Amino acid sequence: MNKTRASFISLGLLLICAAVPAVLADSCSPCNSNNGSSCSTSSNSCSNNCGDTNCNGGCSSNNCNTNSCNTGCSTLVVTRDTHSNTAYRYLPFAYIEAECEFNGGIALGYEFQQTFKSGDIARCMFGTNVLSFKGSQVAGRTSTDLIADNFGLSPLFQGTLRVSPQVRNHNLKFESYWAFDNWLEGLYLRADLTFTHQERRLFDDCNTCLTSTVVTTTPFPPGYMGTGSVTPAPDILTALSGSFLFGDMQTAWNYGRFDRCKHSDNKVAGFSVDLGYNFWKECDSHLGIFLRYEAPTGTNINGRQRAADNIFFPVIGNMHHNGFGGGITAHKELWANECGDSIEIYLDGYATHLFKNCQVRSFNLLRTSTSVVNVANFGNSDCNNCNDNDCNGCDNNNNDCSDSCSTSDINNSLGCLSRYMLLKNLSATTAPLGYAFTGTLINAINFTTRNVKSSIGVTGDATLAFLYRHKGFSLEVGYNIFGRQEEKLCLQAGVPPCSTFDPNATYGLKGCTGDYVYSYEVTAGTVNDPATTTPGPLNATSSASTITSCGTTDNPVTVQSDTIVGVDWTNSFKCNGALANAVLPNTPVATLCVASQSAPAIALTDANLDIESGRVKRLLSHKGFVAMNYGWDECEWMPYVGIGGEVEGGSNCCDFKQWGVWLKGGFSF
Repeated sequence: MNKTRASFISLGLLLICAAVPAVLADSCSPCNSNNGSSCSTSSNSCSNNCGDTNCNGGCSSNNCNTNSCNTGCSTLVVTRDTHSNTAYRYLPFAYIEAECEFNGGIALGYEFQQTFKSGDIARCMFGTNVLSFKGSQVAGRTSTDLIADNFGLSPLFQGTLRVSPQVRNHNLKFESYWAFDNWLEGLYLRADLTFTHQERRLFDDCNTCLTSTVVTTTPFPPGYMGTGSVTPAPDILTALSGSFLFGDMQTAWNYGRFDRCKHSDNKVAGFSVDLGYNFWKECDSHLGIFLRYEAPTGTNINGRQRAADNIFFPVIGNMHHNGFGGGITAHKELWANECGDSIEIYLDGYATHLFKNCQVRSFNLLRTSTSVVNVANFGNSDCNNCNDNDCNGCDNNNNDCSDSCSTSDINNSLGCLSRYMLLKNLSATTAPLGYAFTGTLINAINFTTRNVKSSIGVTGDATLAFLYRHKGFSLEVGYNIFGRQEEKLCLQAGVPPCSTFDPNATYGLKGCTGDYVYSYEVTAGTVNDPATTTPGPLNATSSASTITSCGTTDNPVTVQSDTIVGVDWTNSFKCNGALANAVLPNTPVATLCVASQSAPAIALTDANLDIESGRVKRLLSHKGFVAMNYGWDECEWMPYVGIGGEVEGGSNCCDFKQWGVWLKGGFSF
């Protein structure tokens, strides 16, 4: 009998060990089937180059501002949901050796969780915890300085913004266990529910988060952002609020706003039902399996959720997916004496698949001139049902799906915050220009926020715990692991809720090109008079620009003839080192900043969306925990109370580091 019992326990251990790697592994077969292309993930290990703890929040040295985690600058940060926590579950309360009797248990509890190492979350989102803004005309700009012009800040502005993201969860938990041994010995049903109040904030103290080296109200030069001089934003937070309008940029941001306020939401974070069968059940051991269903609860990321227009909005639960899977439970008494002391080992784990649902995501940008996230794979394994009717289906070309193993080409990325670059609205025109600037600018966040279909292959949660029991008192020490595969995404047609983006419109990257050109009559190489008092639109795009560099004009052709010359005020610094307010008569043409237009301009397409930036990353999280419980076994209803604490972390910056404590009580019968 002892050998048989040991065999069952060993089998349970092997099943757990086999399940965990399957949960955590990435499925790369679609990539490998694509003409032999290789597959890699963006979830590399996170190393702290500082060598101290200052990087966790406000470190400002250069080596702390780099993206040491190399996580791809995620536009959405989602950790494990608050319902998936087998470390919290206290199996002894839910297991009673009873033959041919109905039995069960109910427990209620409260858990508090809070993240630490805010610098890691910042680097997951931005590649750094200190954002540096410098205008396009500031000398000595570096590759990490964001072009302030895109946000409505002066071309001479210089300043920094330190972000310290933090998440707090207040969880109310209900657990129940119903054993139907009177029907079939070993048959049971377990139903658990978690309600969460989540708080997220981007800044810890915005009295110190801003450092403005040069605060300037120097306006944008004529023709750069509008037909005349344009007043810039007074400070970084005003510019990032999404509601500051300037020049031709008269459309507010619908998504991705930076807010100094704390945002919170309340949701049912999870409701799960486990239908199980303990096929081995003795007084000192058991081994069982169960099927698991998870209801679509929590935050539905559909563009209408609480604080949907904010860059760091609350995300509760499993993102409203239906989930189905299975798991195992087991325990074994390792040692006992006649005084009521014992040492036991417990195993509890499960894996689930999260089915497709419709969501809204924002994406960064990739270069126009090169292919993006494995374009050849668009339409394959991620979205084999892409032509169905949910989420509005695919676009007309049926090529809007991305493969699960595809990753961003770092060399083609336009930067962590490229979703905030300025775009020119273009209309079709005759060759050679191809497009004409309509006089309207938008921030790219409105263009890059789209409907998607989301699914996650496997998530899994497993706990190994040792329990020391002395009569009614028990001390539990354990290890928990949680894993999640990288999300699969499929772009969908249509406009996200609350968006002002016109799917039929055409847009191109503005970069540092001007919006308008001023034309002057020329005689014998010298300026005479203005050819017109009204500037004309400058049909120029810059697909080579990034969020940190101006780039060059696409297919440039100077606006110049024998009798007319077009002046580009935008680049006046590059020509003569100073802003000019007018072109004086008798000015030699050779000294002017002659404008260039694109012939043709280059327009953005869906292929410029960096799908990887909006994808929920692969996650591997480890947790240590300790709990103390006391149960009154002599009572008919066998009540118990317990307290516990946990510390969790992972090797990737997108894996939240957090601690938590809980208090709960319940009874068995």
